[in-house]
Amino acid sequence: MQTSPSINPLRTSSLNPTRTSSINPNRTSSINPFRTSSINPNRTSSINPNRTSSKNPYRTSNIDGYFIFFPDGKTIHYTVEANEKVILVFDANNEWIGFVVATGGGNWNQFDLELNWIAYWVPSGNGNFNIFDLDTCWIAFTT
Repeated sequence: MQTSPSINPLRTSSLNPTRTSSINPNRTSSINPFRTSSINPNRTSSINPNRTSSKNPYRTSNIDGYFIFFPDGKTIHYTVEANEKVILVFDANNEWIGFVVATGGGNWNQFDLELNWIAYWVPSGNGNFNIFDLDTCWIAFTT
């Protein structure tokens, strides 16, 4: 499965963080967890699933975030909302591994902790997303 050109951030500059500074955490400090402590789980306990059980899917069955699955159905990650523009991504061991930034129109870009753009999220309906790598290959989905 590949994305259509209109939602492909490599072809649509408004969705591409290398072309639009407002969605690039290297250029906009308000979406960079290393520059804004309120969206950094190491500095703000209320968004840290290791410190706040309501954010930890292994301690509560009703989290506000998403579960991220590989296409084979294996759960690989989960999310915690930091604010309306940033979602934090944690692995199955509750380790913070990245974050997702809103690009507008319901799309999101995913970054690793080195601030490298690694994937993008496209709405799939019912509030969920399909996740594509930068080669436009489908790599995961949320529920």
